[in-house]
Amino acid sequence: MQEKCENENRSNFAVRIAKAVLVIGAGGLGCPALISLAEAGVPRLGIADPDNVEISNLPRQILFTENDLGRNKAAAAAEALLRFPGTRNLEIDIHATAIRGDEPFLEDYGVVIEAVDDPESKFLLHDAVVSRRIPFVQTSASGWTAQILTVTASGCLRCLFEFPERLDAPDCSRIGIAGPVAGLAGLLAAEEALAILSGRPPRFANRFWSRNFLEDTVCEHRITPRPDCPVCRAPS
Repeated sequence: MQEKCENENRSNFAVRIAKAVLVIGAGGLGCPALISLAEAGVPRLGIADPDNVEISNLPRQILFTENDLGRNKAAAAAEALLRFPGTRNLEIDIHATAIRGDEPFLEDYGVVIEAVDDPESKFLLHDAVVSRRIPFVQTSASGWTAQILTVTASGCLRCLFEFPERLDAPDCSRIGIAGPVAGLAGLLAAEEALAILSGRPPRFANRFWSRNFLEDTVCEHRITPRPDCPVCRAPS
């Protein structure tokens, strides 16, 4: 009986999801996000990552095994997701090249999750996706710190930080990353995407949220939309 109820709830939730989700970055953040989205019943996912699986990825990039070493991450992640129970009808778009933000296919997705680890790329993708009025979830993690921001309309990262050099983004290449923190950041991003697709208010809309799980400290910036913001202001 419990299994029947779970299947019905999953089916009912899937019916409410009208569009697909694109996850840019199939690493320590993207892998848990993809699993959560697939298990929730999202009917179509896009996975974008130009990198190949390396042995150093395996401890926290949980979709990959040693058999995937040297393979493209997007392709390997797609294959792994289709082995999960209940994903037989899941459609997956594989984008094995770097996303610049000007690709026409971005319009096919109801939400874009950005889970890359390069601050410059983060700003580039943020500007490109938000300016096209596509709901955008940006997540990052480094050390014991996770960050997340959701942009659904006006009030974006550029309203806080006009220039990339002013962004104090986590740098996992310099200080490493705790696997559980990356996993949690990815799950939070998936939760935001599911909220948007099902018509619920996302928890981190217009909020730049950061938490250090080792020190148990939270930093949050409420974003006030700038009327002159070149990215999210309403077109005249």
